[in-house]
Amino acid sequence: MKKMKLFFVGVLFLLVVGLAACGDEESSENIGANSKDKSTEETAGEEDSDKNEVIQENLLDWETSNFEESGNKIIPVEEGNLPETPNSFLTFANDGIFILGGNWQNYFYDYLNGSMSAYDLDGIGNPNQSNEIGAWTYLYDKYFYSINNEEENPEESQIVEVNTETGEKQVFMTVDETSHIVEKDRILYIAENANFFAYDINNDENLWEIEPDVNFNVINIQATDNSIVLLGDEGLAVYDLSNGEKRYEVEGYFEDIVVDGESFYVLETDEEALFELENPIYNVYRFNQETDEGEKLFTTPEINSSSEYGELELGMDNDNIYVKTKYGVLAYDKDNANALWTVLIGEGLVQELDETVTDDFQVVYNNGKVYIRTSIWGTTPGPETTFTVIDGKTGEMLENYAIGAGEAFGPVVDGESVVLFQSDETKGERQLKFYVIP
Repeated sequence: MKKMKLFFVGVLFLLVVGLAACGDEESSENIGANSKDKSTEETAGEEDSDKNEVIQENLLDWETSNFEESGNKIIPVEEGNLPETPNSFLTFANDGIFILGGNWQNYFYDYLNGSMSAYDLDGIGNPNQSNEIGAWTYLYDKYFYSINNEEENPEESQIVEVNTETGEKQVFMTVDETSHIVEKDRILYIAENANFFAYDINNDENLWEIEPDVNFNVINIQATDNSIVLLGDEGLAVYDLSNGEKRYEVEGYFEDIVVDGESFYVLETDEEALFELENPIYNVYRFNQETDEGEKLFTTPEINSSSEYGELELGMDNDNIYVKTKYGVLAYDKDNANALWTVLIGEGLVQELDETVTDDFQVVYNNGKVYIRTSIWGTTPGPETTFTVIDGKTGEMLENYAIGAGEAFGPVVDGESVVLFQSDETKGERQLKFYVIP
């Protein structure tokens, strides 16, 4: 990916001098020009693939058992509803409250008691009034955030906060419906279309406000220990947490980001491979807040291109970093970048459309384990769901439960527990159940 211009001179001596000089004058605007390829440094020219070849196992070949006989919890919901067009990627849980979002609504469930939560009561800041276009929901610690619009004034959107432990609601400032937010230490960092600011919730005041001054559309915002990172479709930018001062900007075709203390990791589409390979490959880089010199950790094998939200994600837990693709999960060691294992949903990371076996699958990581929910359309009216637990270090299957037919949402992490929500209408009457692995 190095991009440098070589100015050829007619004299051999000047050519050599020119090449040496160009080697020291790399652009600070491109991820490839700034990146240190860790695999090249450590293997002295060996191919990345040598250390990234691992056995790939098909999760669908694993034997299943009955969840009801596992000793884990199944909690039916006696009287409950689903939001309109529920979205499995808008699911959260905290302190016994499960949140499921849809096009216009966010429903709260007291899942430990098998009931709808009283947090859905009408009133100012009602979380059911979520904006259906461009707005996302968030959970930071015990605080749930959504960008809502009120029925009386649908053209204006506000940030609404719900304390999941008490149900207390607060309505904050008016923002663009496509804004992205992150909360850290009771400060909201909000990226609008042409505005970027920090809001102190406890003191009800803006700490700083700037124009982001970036050459990309913001798709994500994350906070490290001392910085705010704006991730875009064609770049990223890092800002000082305390005053909004821009530290640096880097170009690249980015897909996702995770943070780890003062560092952050990004998943980037390999630009050169786009023109050489039938299917894309992706690079994972590690950055810190002080320099735009990213460290390239590894490159994935070819995988299916992804167009839907949630099909391609970067994850982290303990010492592992994960790449979730459309048809599988790849695990790598965070420190030495070695590939650990790959679990497939089907026969390969690349599958033809007529080979597609999964309607939907979702992954979370918690305390060294990987939890996968797989939903597959078969002969039943609804998708057949499997709930799988994998050892994060070895890729060994620890638990693999056949949940049965019905639309499923999650899994999500709630403290030490992992929760899956299912709506089964295959028997005519809707049955809502929560499956909990403590």
